[in-house]
Amino acid sequence: MVDRQGELPQYEVLNRLRRRGLNPMVALNFDASYPGIDIKYEMSLMKEYLNHMEAGIESVKDKYLAREETIHASAEYFEYSHIYVVAEYGLARFVRQPFVVSIYSLYESSFNRLMDYAQKKEERKLSHRDIANSSNSYASKINKYVEHVLNFKYQLTSSEMGRLKILAEIRNLIAHGNGSILSLPKEKLDKLKTLEDRRIGVAVEFNELRIEHAFLVENFELVASVLKRFMDHIEQRYDQKWHLPNIS
Repeated sequence: MVDRQGELPQYEVLNRLRRRGLNPMVALNFDASYPGIDIKYEMSLMKEYLNHMEAGIESVKDKYLAREETIHASAEYFEYSHIYVVAEYGLARFVRQPFVVSIYSLYESSFNRLMDYAQKKEERKLSHRDIANSSNSYASKINKYVEHVLNFKYQLTSSEMGRLKILAEIRNLIAHGNGSILSLPKEKLDKLKTLEDRRIGVAVEFNELRIEHAFLVENFELVASVLKRFMDHIEQRYDQKWHLPNIS
């Protein structure tokens, strides 16, 4: 079985190498320490979860309401009407807010691992952790280190940096305040109001931060895009790609 270019598909190459007692990573000249291998799996799993997230929320909501309506069957509506508010807003908040944190963690931890890998490959003494960052922007630190230390032709664009900054702000609000706005200083409340007015998928309801599914999709795609571009650059620079040998 061959693909459209007349080459064996990767899984068949791996199977044939294993049958011959060869280590696929060695035979294919692939560096097993390259963190992009794990990162791509993580991105794939997160995308799959995101694709089914809303269906899962609806399923739990239906089961919750069915159970609560049975429990309160003999009560007056006003006595249990709160369950519909909980179902509509609470369940989605419990699922969507942590996923914002997961998206940001994917972004920061993946770049950390990839820059650590590149530092070793380039034999640089200076780590990205040593880079001064007066702007307090992780994206700015990436650009400084990649350009001035690694000498890579890779940069996050100003648009990407702006969107990643917003992601970081929303992540911090969730991680440090559990999504509640009650303890926020005025300047942060004003910033949140500005973001809400821009209709990017965040809003305030019942003194809680509401995250729309579209916000998760757009920000996951943003992080996946900048990571993929960086991994493509690394893989081309260090020739980290499948080398399909003639094993037919």
